[in-house]
Amino acid sequence: MSGDNYKDKVLLAVKDGSAVPPLSTVVQKLNALFCTPAVGVRDLAHVIETDTSLSAKILRQVNSPFYGLVSPVRTITDASVILGFNEIKHIANAHGLSALYRRRAPGGIPPETIWDHTLQIACLARAVAHFNEHPSPEQIFTAAILSKTGIIAFNNVLRGEYAAVVADRLLEADLPVLEHQRFAINHVHVGYILARLWKFPNDLLDAVSYQYNPTPKERGFQLEAAFIYAARRMLDALAKSDAPNAIVKYLPPVVAEKLRLKTETALNALQEAIAEYNEFKNMMMS
Repeated sequence: MSGDNYKDKVLLAVKDGSAVPPLSTVVQKLNALFCTPAVGVRDLAHVIETDTSLSAKILRQVNSPFYGLVSPVRTITDASVILGFNEIKHIANAHGLSALYRRRAPGGIPPETIWDHTLQIACLARAVAHFNEHPSPEQIFTAAILSKTGIIAFNNVLRGEYAAVVADRLLEADLPVLEHQRFAINHVHVGYILARLWKFPNDLLDAVSYQYNPTPKERGFQLEAAFIYAARRMLDALAKSDAPNAIVKYLPPVVAEKLRLKTETALNALQEAIAEYNEFKNMMMS
């Protein structure tokens, strides 16, 4: 089969919904509400309460030891007030997007393998954004989860043929090039198409588009994409080296400078990411 035939096969599956399960309607409604200036906590609660699994995750989070509440919170409205819009958006999008990583494709890459690596990138990207004082680290987390949905589409449609391409890469940075050589399209493009179908905002679309190149000449520095890029490069560095204090050296100087990443900051972000990774896995399994 030619590369163009593979491309047509993947795009047709994306169009008819067989490549990736549809994003939860509850999550799509919530994202629409978050873009509404006058939205209130009761509006959010009304939508969230229609999804018992999402409601349980939010209540578990607000009643965790981190918040140190004297009395347990029992309503989504109260939880939304305590957690705030950004954290509610973070949990809702993670809940909806993580469901896309559960479908098993016989002969393909185990979905838990893809999800685990994606979650590592997302937690580290969010931690780096936090230390960079980004106004919404939660949005960086969502962008990182969203950025790998194209891999899920490839895996579900091409299965063993895609797994063979992934096995040939030396670093994740090589993957889009190998995909394009074999299939005439890569997971970045497919992920962008999915993000547009699900009506995510433009800044998240840009983060998906530029996740492997946050310094495009035609657009200038892409901050949101740079957090994902840095997290991926740092994880690649850890996989290649036993010296965590060397991970910043794997970043282009312009990216390290723009993100204000020095060795101490990177190590602190790494520690925070490990803690969040463990906490998030527990929350998503509930």
